[in-house]
Amino acid sequence: PDMRYYWSSTHAIRLTNPYSSDVLQYILVRPIDEQKHLEEEIGRVRMAANRYRSAITMTFDHIYEVDAKNDCVYEIMLSGGNVGREKLNGTIEDLNRAMILDRMHPGHREKLGQDMPWMKVLPDENGNALKIYEDDWFLLQSSGEYRWERIQFIPDEDNPYEMLIFVKDIHEVKLREERQRGLLYEALASAEQANAAKRDFLSRMSHDMRTPMNAIVGLTTIARARVDDQEKVLDALDKIRPSSQHLLRLINEVLDMSRVESGKITLEEELFVISELLENVMASIRTQSREKHQTLVVDTQRVRYPRMVADRFRLEQILL
Repeated sequence: PDMRYYWSSTHAIRLTNPYSSDVLQYILVRPIDEQKHLEEEIGRVRMAANRYRSAITMTFDHIYEVDAKNDCVYEIMLSGGNVGREKLNGTIEDLNRAMILDRMHPGHREKLGQDMPWMKVLPDENGNALKIYEDDWFLLQSSGEYRWERIQFIPDEDNPYEMLIFVKDIHEVKLREERQRGLLYEALASAEQANAAKRDFLSRMSHDMRTPMNAIVGLTTIARARVDDQEKVLDALDKIRPSSQHLLRLINEVLDMSRVESGKITLEEELFVISELLENVMASIRTQSREKHQTLVVDTQRVRYPRMVADRFRLEQILL
């Protein structure tokens, strides 16, 4: 009547008179719309439950149910869409010892302490308890090797003296985490090494830059003071040139931070005259030594060869 379709159940009953040819047929129609919808909902719930069972089975390797008041443990088995429960022999403490303590790696026993893991989620004398307790342990397997397992203890919301224990092998996950952590530590160490190299480099460079800069400033002052003496001015300018070139090389070194971060220095070999190198070095520091009333003596008489092949810039840094 309301222009909607409804489920109904129809039964036809046929009766024949054995003494005549009369036939009587009853047709019984009963609405079952609510029942049909209920059956469909039950079907959906069953399908969802099967999916949840499959998900739980794939997520956890073992599931246990603990009844603390009756001091017993059941193993929950999910297979073929069915839920099974088998009571295990022994008390809760016996089973926890067999499941965890007796299998635990000796190096991890101090981490556990005196309390059994399952006691952490049970109410104490004040009614306080953890809602969930989870930890990873390195446990001995039947194969004789140790593997990482994650064990969760989750109490029942309605009855805090009952809980579920979920066990999952996480050995491969743990190894991946350790490898990832190792890579992060290496990256951190590399970054710290690069930062230390940059700090050390800039500290040394700032010191090295002052020497040619002071020479340039001092020689410029001399040139301005002797502006009428062309020979002195030219001599000062000739001495300014190597100091300015050395300063420019230092600035380029600072700007090229990629080599500093890698901790590697490339040496550039070139042929040069040693006396010219020493004269450039002397020109850079002679002014400072005079200002401080110091006498600087350079003896080149025992230098066997007048020329050499080396990284001139690095050698000049060392001598300065």
